[in-house]
Amino acid sequence: MSIATIPIKDCFASPEEGERVVPNFHFLDIEDDSPFRLIRLQCKEDLKANQYEGVQHTTNDHMDKCRDAMRLAHTERADLFLTPEYCIPLSLIDEIISNPELRPRTNKLWCLGCEGVSYDKFNEYINSWGDQAIVGKRTLEDIRENHFVNFLLYVFISKEDGRLCLVPQLKVQRMSEPILVCEGSGLTIGSKIIVFGKETENQLFTLLCADAFSPEIKSGHLFFPDRQPKRYIILHPQLNPSPRHPDMAALRNHAFDNTSGKDVIYITANWAYGTTISTGEGSTLSIEIPWSSIYRRFLSYDGERNWKDVLREVRIKNYKYGLGLGFHRTRKYKVWFANKTEHIQQLKLSKPFDGGAELASPLGKVQAEKAYFLNPSRNGWQEGEIPFQEDLPTTLLTEVTQEYIYPLTASVEDRDKFFGYCLGNMKSGQLYISDQESSGRISYHIDKQCEPEREHRAELIVKLIQCLKSKEELPGQLRGLGDNFRFQLAQRTPFNLIPQRGNENQGALAVYEERANSMKHKFEQIYESLGDSAGFMDDKICVFSHEHTGRKVYYPKYSEEYTSPVKTHHSTDFTEGGALIDPEMD
Repeated sequence: MSIATIPIKDCFASPEEGERVVPNFHFLDIEDDSPFRLIRLQCKEDLKANQYEGVQHTTNDHMDKCRDAMRLAHTERADLFLTPEYCIPLSLIDEIISNPELRPRTNKLWCLGCEGVSYDKFNEYINSWGDQAIVGKRTLEDIRENHFVNFLLYVFISKEDGRLCLVPQLKVQRMSEPILVCEGSGLTIGSKIIVFGKETENQLFTLLCADAFSPEIKSGHLFFPDRQPKRYIILHPQLNPSPRHPDMAALRNHAFDNTSGKDVIYITANWAYGTTISTGEGSTLSIEIPWSSIYRRFLSYDGERNWKDVLREVRIKNYKYGLGLGFHRTRKYKVWFANKTEHIQQLKLSKPFDGGAELASPLGKVQAEKAYFLNPSRNGWQEGEIPFQEDLPTTLLTEVTQEYIYPLTASVEDRDKFFGYCLGNMKSGQLYISDQESSGRISYHIDKQCEPEREHRAELIVKLIQCLKSKEELPGQLRGLGDNFRFQLAQRTPFNLIPQRGNENQGALAVYEERANSMKHKFEQIYESLGDSAGFMDDKICVFSHEHTGRKVYYPKYSEEYTSPVKTHHSTDFTEGGALIDPEMD
């Protein structure tokens, strides 16, 4: 069955009704250049799943959490409220109908991933809701009926008479199941994906988890047919143990691989760490990697300032509210990823196109406003900060003592920069992510999938410390520090070693390279990245490694008779410049 898009105005009984009820949503409005407010729920629950009713909640607590989240979204005037897939109990839709405090305000949109329901019961709900609200039913045509329905419910207030509008969108692709116990054998399949907005302006559409696996969607054919830039807000709610799966990421990678994604915002919403799904067949799945994220391409308007420095204040504020940053160096997109724990985040986002001059756009196009966690009694959401787990890996923790204690006392921002220096990543610090969207950041724990690379990098820092502890064998360019140096991020120079006393300009940069035959290349990369500072640093850089025999080696070799490395020839042609990342990664 082929998949088609359908404009939101065509989801109602007639085109005339569609014109009357669909409002001018703020998050799409190009005549108002103010950002829009997103509230995203990442909840934790013990779920049950079967082929007759799909996935459903099991506790009353979950119902309360969802109700309170909707009330919060109403109070905070969220332009978009987004939940994970299978999240909202259907009895809460009845409460939305009867309680205006759980509804969106005018020109706002709720995007509710609703819990599974039998096909017959779903039709009963649709009919009963239609007695008290305007229900768009055109998306229920051309479906493949089965035992149950998994659907997203759009909720908004009509333009003309202020009535409640409900528009369902059915899932169009089954999830991948090793054993067919739920969607694989029981899911009703839809054929339409709703699109909000005009093609010449901003648009919004939603994929429900495995919808991303559909060949028409995965290939980009449905939404990026000619590879021309689109101004999409793409929502992707999930119940997904593997959110970084290549097929799950295929559409966004397709967009960001070329100019199609220049103005795209891609937003995912998964369940929190610790969520379980019991199939009743003796097996249980767990969510260990939520990776609820916001993806945006970076845009550069000048090439003079470093992007890490430009976004420093935004990163610090976002981090407090459980939002970390990664950057894909090839596709040039940012990933603002959420803390894995249960929470609500309230964010301000610039529109794909806001109608204003691009040069006037804010430097941080994704800014956290507030965050909420369950209060100690677990009976309501409490505003506050959501810290990541900042404990260093055990292997490193045992080594960072005395003169090497700096990483324990530094802020996360300074940790990132410091560890980047230690591994020779002068521009990126620890902010790059892999093609699989994994981050090996040492400064804090992200999730289980990121941890092996994090541990590995921590071991490299340990090897650097061990090289430095052999002070009687230090290379010539470090001996000037004597026995009284310490780990410290210098304020004005790219040094990670400075004297215990005296001027930090007398410090040095000590780097560890995993492969001994790559030391020279690493040195040249560092040297090139320093630009005008390279001459000042020429005799202050030392790259350590170990040969396969375990013998400590370093580069460049240094003669104590001179003040520069002896017979060192750098192969880099400095007239060509380096591959620098432009600044406004916003």
